[in-house]
Order: sequence, then C-alpha cells, then structure tokens
Amino acid sequence: MIYKKFKKYYMPEFDLPKSLKIKLIKSQKELLLELASGKTIPEIAQKLDKTPNNIKKRTLNLYKKFNVHYRKELLLKAIEQKIISYKNISPRCRKRFLKPNNIPVSVEVKTPNNLELSEKEYKFLLLLSQSYTRKHIMEKLKLRNMHDCNYYYHCLLNKLNAKNAVQAVVTGIKYGIIKI
Repeated sequence: MIYKKFKKYYMPEFDLPKSLKIKLIKSQKELLLELASGKTIPEIAQKLDKTPNNIKKRTLNLYKKFNVHYRKELLLKAIEQKIISYKNISPRCRKRFLKPNNIPVSVEVKTPNNLELSEKEYKFLLLLSQSYTRKHIMEKLKLRNMHDCNYYYHCLLNKLNAKNAVQAVVTGIKYGIIKI
C-alpha cells in the first residue's frame, strides 16, 4: 500500500501508466480550470455562455470520471494526475477548498541532514516499506509499548526530513538506505 502511494505521488520516474491516467477533452479541462479558479456554478455558466444546469451536469460528470464527490477531492485528484498544477488554483479557491496538509507533496525530496540510522530505526524503516502498521512493527521489533514505537517513528521521520511514512520510505529508497 505504501509503495502504491509513494509511486503515485512522490516518484517522478514511477509515473502512472497511461491506462490509469484520466483523459479529458478540451471542454472538460476548461471547466476544471474554471472550477479551480474558485468560481461558483452561475459564474462559470455566465463565462462559458451555458446554463447553470448544464454546468452542474458537466461538473457531476467530472466528479464521476474522477470518482469523487466534492470539488476539493476533484482538485486534489487533478493535481495528482498532473492535469492541473497547484499554481492553477486561485488563492480564493485554495483558501476555500484546500488546506496545506491536503496538497500532494512535491516530487522533490530534501536531502536528509543525517543519514546514519540506528539498527532499530533501519528495521523500522524496512518494516514501514513493507506496509506494516505501527502496531505490527511494535510486535516485530519487540518494543515495550506504543510510546517507544512512536518515539522511533518520529526519530526516523526527523532524520529523513519526512512528514509521514510514505515520504520516509521514498527518501530511504532514493538514498539507498533500503531497497524494494
């Protein structure tokens, strides 16, 4: 599972296969950009010289195509699919629909300050890369309690300059600490 996440979001050399990419026609891309601008349905309808009902129907079709239910999810998925970039989204829309922690992390991974990992941290990272949960990692590494497990997890994230497990695994792979 973690492999799929980092493959999808963080590794440019592991781009999505063409069969998984969502293809849009010109009018759908235009509507997506208008939705990203933060405009309301009536404003978009007026600009595109369509009826509000027509725009609602087209928006619902976009939701269906992206398999989402809300504009926020639509925009995030469009960013993930590299159909639009974060720069295409207006500040008005960012404030309304997107929070900074929802935005997919950029492809660049910062170089860690200290790549020296203890044996437990290395094993922890290895188990994370195999999609083990922290509870299972705690059992495998024979840690006393979840507090110890969380301690190693956060030490690992700090050493690798990562915000979450996926970024930690990506950084570990990128710098040759672990292999998948």
